Amino acid sequence: MKNSFLDLLHGVVEKVKQMNTANPNVKTADATIFESVKERFQKSIAKPNVVTEEEYCEDICEEIDQVQVENEADPNVETADNSVFEKMKAELDAIKAQMAAEKAAAAAAAAASTAPAEIPTPSAPSSTVSTASNEVMAMTNSMGGSLALRAEPHMGAATNQVRVPESSLVKILEYSENSINLDGKDTRFVLVQFGDQQGWIFESYLNFN
Repeated sequence: MKNSFLDLLHGVVEKVKQMNTANPNVKTADATIFESVKERFQKSIAKPNVVTEEEYCEDICEEIDQVQVENEADPNVETADNSVFEKMKAELDAIKAQMAAEKAAAAAAAAASTAPAEIPTPSAPSSTVSTASNEVMAMTNSMGGSLALRAEPHMGAATNQVRVPESSLVKILEYSENSINLDGKDTRFVLVQFGDQQGWIFESYLNFN
């Protein structure tokens, strides 16, 4: 869990960095600021007293605040625009909210499975995934890192020990119906095949060209 979640956090930092660089209305923050945030993420993940991803999000937001304070006090590094730090925290809040919603849905499904049987009523069949109609290949784009393969299409799912390196060719098998909002955009989970391994990754980490 920790390694895959750390990959997700690093991806958030890289996206905010790219947005900051591309925005002509906001001065570009020094690269060392983003590296400092990543280092603090690494240390936060290693804390033994933090056990859930929601707790990590809260702890990491505090780390971002500390990086901002240090940046403002450092005469050798230009002070970054406040929006850079606020954007990172907003992305973390979105991830936290999505994970809470997924856990609530899982708890509701578990409760429903143990409830007394009722007389069934006709209903349309449902599915948690949609199948890719044709064989499609894609190249991973994990911003220099590697991607964890999840057993199921949600943040709390177990991950495979096999990780997918940057710029790897994978086969698209299925798309999830649920999605997570990252960087203001909804991204689905995608079931991919990498060699003889299968698992779910974020669609935003795939290039189809």
